[in-house]
Parts: sequence; C-alpha cells; structure tokens
Amino acid sequence: MTIGVNISALDFVAGQAILNTLHEWEKVIREDRNLSPVALVPKQPTVEAEVAFTVRFHLSHLDWTLEQEWVDEFAREIADIHSTGMTAARRFLDPVKRIPCPTTNDDGSTCNALIAVKGDDLLEPVSCKKCKSSWTPARLIAVATTTPGIEIWLDTEAVAQWTGISERQVRNVVTKHKLKRKGQLIDLQAFNRVRSAHSV
Repeated sequence: MTIGVNISALDFVAGQAILNTLHEWEKVIREDRNLSPVALVPKQPTVEAEVAFTVRFHLSHLDWTLEQEWVDEFAREIADIHSTGMTAARRFLDPVKRIPCPTTNDDGSTCNALIAVKGDDLLEPVSCKKCKSSWTPARLIAVATTTPGIEIWLDTEAVAQWTGISERQVRNVVTKHKLKRKGQLIDLQAFNRVRSAHSV
C-alpha cells in the first residue's frame, strides 16, 4: 500500500535533487578550472536562490563544459533532473481536460466547442462558452462518447479515472491495440470501442 505521496516529486520541489546534482558538477568545473571551491562560495538565503545561483554558474561555463569528455554523463544527469521535474509538475498541477460540447444546434449540427473540465469532481457543473449549455462532467462525457464525429483526447490518468481502471491497464490496451495517439493523449472514443469489442 502506498502513502499516496510521490516522494521523488516532493524531493524535487524541495530543491534537493537539483542542488545535489548541480553542486557536484559545479565542484568538478571549479576544480578543473582552478576556481574558488564550492565550500568558499557564499551560501544563498533560500533554496530557490541557491538553485538559481548554481544554474547561472553552469550557464556561464556551458561552452567550456560542452568540450569536456564527461559532457555525456553531465547531460544524462541534467536530463534525469528534467524528467523528475516533469513528474513533479504532473503531480502538483491539475491538468485541464477539454471535452467537445455535444449540444445539437438548431440547424442539426453539433456545437463542438471545447469545454474545460478541471479537477476530479464529475458532478461540478461546467458550461459551454459558445452555446451556453450547462453540464456535469459525468453527463458531458456520457453524451460526448455516444455522439458520432466527436473525438475526446485525454491523457492516460484521465482515461483511467473516467473508465475506472488503472493507468497501467490503459497503457496496456493502447499498446496491445495500437491505438492512435496525439502526443500523450488518447482518443477516449476509440479506447472505449476497443474495450467493448474485446471486453478488456
């Protein structure tokens, strides 16, 4: 059983993961270039200031760093920091889902304006800015998924939440049936059709 908290993401937000990596490489650069040791550099008042300070240092020495034999290792570690940051951002920023409005216009066409759905509350009312219709996200999704011609593109987390299965199961279905994707987004309509057809 998990504790419900992404420790890596919290560590990233606290700045320790960034500082540990950047300070270690800063030591290497300072030694190789005969600069003042890290220990003699005045400590910054906050973690944010400390991160900003060491980032400025690395940027000012980047041209030299790119010529070193260890640059591939440096780049991999910076890429790891970036990857951790993306995970942290995903954990702490609630993504906005956009669902095409399935309201039928007077001329018989479908509105199709995107309605932003935030958070996990499927009963919190939302409105279409174009046709002014009101929906709960649950009803909006139910109607949109049965309206021909509407595509609903969602991330793995949202598909899992709205279909009641795990993110891993979602990824397995997408991979097994080679479903079309737009970057990280999955077509919920196609996903549901495949699940129904194969009783996944």
